[in-house]
Amino acid sequence: MISCSRNHDRNHNLKYIYIYTYIFIEIHILTKRIVSIVKGGKGIVQGVIFENIIINQTDYPVHINQHYYGSKEQPQAIKVHNVTFSNINGTSTTENAIVLDCANIGCTDIKLNQISIKSVDPNKPACTICNNVQGSGTNISPLNSSCFH
Repeated sequence: MISCSRNHDRNHNLKYIYIYTYIFIEIHILTKRIVSIVKGGKGIVQGVIFENIIINQTDYPVHINQHYYGSKEQPQAIKVHNVTFSNINGTSTTENAIVLDCANIGCTDIKLNQISIKSVDPNKPACTICNNVQGSGTNISPLNSSCFH
């Protein structure tokens, strides 16, 4: 997991990170989340690539969340720009397989390519949720056609 801490008085800058060929397996000591940004704070997450990742019974497979734990919109937020999720396959323990929940500042240049995530529960099919996201996607399952604008 890449995380920006709760210290709101500091700038947080995460740039040019490349994570590839990784396997996430259901282990209770892990948060099993790729990107998590807590409310408030300032700075940037930029140039991050997640590629060739296999997930197995993962809680939050593809997850950018600037409304952490249902927090309200903050007057400032960490800018998320140029983040790529590519060739990610496997299963999710929740129906929310892809969540891109960005603050009003928005997440820009987000790319989803070759993603196939299924729910482990056949009664709760996997879905994609997007809020304030600009970017592109190809070969995404589950698909939300209104995800990018």
